[in-house]
Amino acid sequence: MANYEVSVTERAKKQGEKIPISECDKAEIIKELKKLKYWNTNEEIFDYETAYGAIEFKFQTRDHWVRVFVYKDDFRKMMWVFRVIAKKSNQISKEDKIAIETAVSRFEQEIRDLQKQKPKGMTLVKGENK
Repeated sequence: MANYEVSVTERAKKQGEKIPISECDKAEIIKELKKLKYWNTNEEIFDYETAYGAIEFKFQTRDHWVRVFVYKDDFRKMMWVFRVIAKKSNQISKEDKIAIETAVSRFEQEIRDLQKQKPKGMTLVKGENK
């Protein structure tokens, strides 16, 4: 049974489309990321680390390192894929670091705002009060 819903931001989709790797490699990465919906029961199968307030997954293809950043949103039970970076070296630029930290900060602020809006006794399901 799935623990989380996996959602990819529009920005991450565009970044993923532009990375210079084969369609086969892209498909393999997407296949792996779909497994995030079972996160708490299968996280040991992933090679990951925590970075800048997000979960960072690294995939090595023939010519590039692909780094995928995911924000784990326990409030809405979502795994947000929000940044995809492809580099020839396994380095992160200062600009990428700032962008990742900014995105994490936005997710955290959004959750705080949702928590304030949520009346007691109501549950939040897929972004809507029910």
